[in-house]
Amino acid sequence: MVLYDKNDTCKLINILITGGSTSDLSLHAGCWPVELHKILKENGIHAKLYCAGIGGYNSGQELLKLIRDGIKTKPSIHISYSGANESVLKSYVSQFEQDFYEAKLNEDKVKTSCLMPSTVAYFRKLLKLNHPDIYLRPIDNVQGAEFWEENMRLMHGVALEHNYHFIGLLQPVLGAGKFKQKMTGYDEAIKEYHDQYPKMKELAGRYPDFLTDLSAIFDTCHGSVFIDNCHIH
Repeated sequence: MVLYDKNDTCKLINILITGGSTSDLSLHAGCWPVELHKILKENGIHAKLYCAGIGGYNSGQELLKLIRDGIKTKPSIHISYSGANESVLKSYVSQFEQDFYEAKLNEDKVKTSCLMPSTVAYFRKLLKLNHPDIYLRPIDNVQGAEFWEENMRLMHGVALEHNYHFIGLLQPVLGAGKFKQKMTGYDEAIKEYHDQYPKMKELAGRYPDFLTDLSAIFDTCHGSVFIDNCHIH
């Protein structure tokens, strides 16, 4: 989905936005990309926002979407707003997607890749592979924080290669890093946040040129700013 003023005759700055449900316009019509577009317009900045956030996506899936679709938008700026979905599944393909494709493969009795053809073609060229199939399964020996860090670094590298700016924002979550005494009654996702976010905050601080710990702004906020564990009003 694209946000821009159709009556704007000025040259527009292309801004690519990736992330999960918090950035997904189809799920939340008033989510933060909409507010960003308003702020830019109010300040006389003419921009076209390519909103590529998809509910449930982690940074690994963002990276693949960037390679497959995002670069085509020729962005001047790429903003990734992510972090909360890293603890769900450390994989470049979600379990739902993997199960769906494997079920289809069993039906068709044909072996093919679980990834989109253009993505496969890119990886074949990049890695100089001739094998017909590429499978990217969960990385069991990597923690969610390190998985996020590596994908942020890769997206920054893509930006450098294609001569645009990358901004990685660590997504705020409810109570991350400060609810040790409140564990009773919190679901497993909250426990995962508690385990991963202190490390993610530390990792974000290592790359001040392109990573910002946005969650630090929310650490002193009351729960009323959150709709649930990770979505904010």
